[in-house]
Amino acid sequence: MQRLARSFASLLCLSTALSACAVGEGTPQQDAGRLDSGRDSAMDAVANDAPSIDSTTPPVDARTTDGATDTGVSTSCPLGQFRCGPRCVDIRSDPMHCGECDLPCVGVGGAVGTCVNGACVSTCMTNRGDCDGNAANGCEQDLTNSAAHCGACNRRCNLPNASSECRTGRCALLACNPGFADCNSNAADGCEQDTRTSPEHCGACVVSCARPNAMGVCTAGSCSIASCNAGFGDCDGNAANGCEQDTNGSNAHCGRCGSACTIANGTGGCAGGACRVASCGAGFGDCDRNAANGCEANLARDPANCGSCGNRPTESCNLADDNCNAVCDDTAGCRTAVHRSLHPSTGEHFYTTSLSEAMCCGFMLEHANFYYLYAAPAPGLVQFMRCIAGSKHFYTADPACEGTIIEGPMGYIAPSPVCGAVALYRTVHRSNGDHFYTTSAAERDAAVASGSYISEGIAGYVWTSPVGM
Repeated sequence: MQRLARSFASLLCLSTALSACAVGEGTPQQDAGRLDSGRDSAMDAVANDAPSIDSTTPPVDARTTDGATDTGVSTSCPLGQFRCGPRCVDIRSDPMHCGECDLPCVGVGGAVGTCVNGACVSTCMTNRGDCDGNAANGCEQDLTNSAAHCGACNRRCNLPNASSECRTGRCALLACNPGFADCNSNAADGCEQDTRTSPEHCGACVVSCARPNAMGVCTAGSCSIASCNAGFGDCDGNAANGCEQDTNGSNAHCGRCGSACTIANGTGGCAGGACRVASCGAGFGDCDRNAANGCEANLARDPANCGSCGNRPTESCNLADDNCNAVCDDTAGCRTAVHRSLHPSTGEHFYTTSLSEAMCCGFMLEHANFYYLYAAPAPGLVQFMRCIAGSKHFYTADPACEGTIIEGPMGYIAPSPVCGAVALYRTVHRSNGDHFYTTSAAERDAAVASGSYISEGIAGYVWTSPVGM
């Protein structure tokens, strides 16, 4: 507080009563008295602290003629100066008595102190900076090698996409980060090019992704094709030669890479980047005029294009698929049902196309519509004869009933599995002569396994449905 009061008094004296403070206007005692009076008047409100100038002991004049200290009394100081100890000083500019006696103006931490108008002004040395704003530690920052304060406070040495270092107050680029490059040789903007994605600097500054008939793209530092020009394709997967393939007329790459102009069930050709049907194979037709599915119509299996495009014939009872729906004779009236009965007292199995007969004369109906025969002759069919051997019926494709009594044809049977026909197995009872017929191989095997029946093979082929198969 003493130092503040003394400084304030000195400055107040300078600004308001410089003539009263000046030494040399009267006797030494009068000058000292005026200095004390002026300071005391200025400091009454601050502190009762007298200045450091002694008013009773005459100061020693430092001026001598032989270099030795002169002990004579002299109080003379130039106008605007104060006596501080043995010397007259200008407290407005003296670095050792700045604003008051014995108050040095010394720079701290890389700073140079300069006394200006009685105030100590700190100025940073070259390459030093007061970057924390704290005058107490002066110019604490070395600006020559600080990454945060390179050449100036708060000027960071942190170049984009690079490792950098502050050298002699300048930010130096050491190395680019992986995937980046300094392609403009300007360290100020660091490693400005992303060589992972730049089509002009792909993988390195001098590599361009420009490609024939294509737009190149850089991905992970490697050139690839972003898109091809119309009518071209990158069909070999080699980005170096761009989009090398003309897809307008190539049968192997028609319209796009890998799209071979291959026509289903026919021969095609590529024109204007589109695949067209040149011809159809035997039995097929391009009935919808759509080259994408080729010759799509199977003329032997398509009811809407049966035999030729647009042809829709009707079905007949001829063991053929007349309407090309993959079903044989799918029309009513072609086949007749055969019913199976059993006589419980004689053990005879009886087969007839008459349901009333199947339940007549002591017979019990086992299976109505057990299987089906054709009611009328058809290509490839033979008569299935109903015969009597002894007292029991049996059935055979032999028109002579194998030398037994002929009752007549029951219908028409197939000698081979045509039009969905299944085997009709024939067995005979060892003791009573009963002929047992079944379409089930399991039922036949059970009858034979019982020891009562002997297998006689296949009587022919019959149907299990009245239509189709």
